[in-house]
Amino acid sequence: MSSAGNLLKADYTQTTINLAKENSDFVMGFISREKLSNKPGMIHMTPGVQLKEGQDTLGQRYLTPDHVINELGNDIIIVGRGIYKDDDPLKAAQAYRQAGWQAYLKRS
Repeated sequence: MSSAGNLLKADYTQTTINLAKENSDFVMGFISREKLSNKPGMIHMTPGVQLKEGQDTLGQRYLTPDHVINELGNDIIIVGRGIYKDDDPLKAAQAYRQAGWQAYLKRS
């Protein structure tokens, strides 16, 4: 999803958005790079979050919690490698929690 050259195209995305709107009694939101719907109650969760923006050797693009929450308007950050590859995963998780919270406070 967040790698350069992924196969998600506009027509696929639009079809997915339409299906979610038609089934909002069952669908609660999206795992997406950007906000896809302004429908109240739809939650937007974004993977590929790091404390510094960048890209790895596989083309994975990383965004910061502030960028995801304030510039893209998404609701939840999803962090993987930034925590489990850290020498101190607990400390890293706490740093992401704090960065996410500060981004929410800035948005308010």
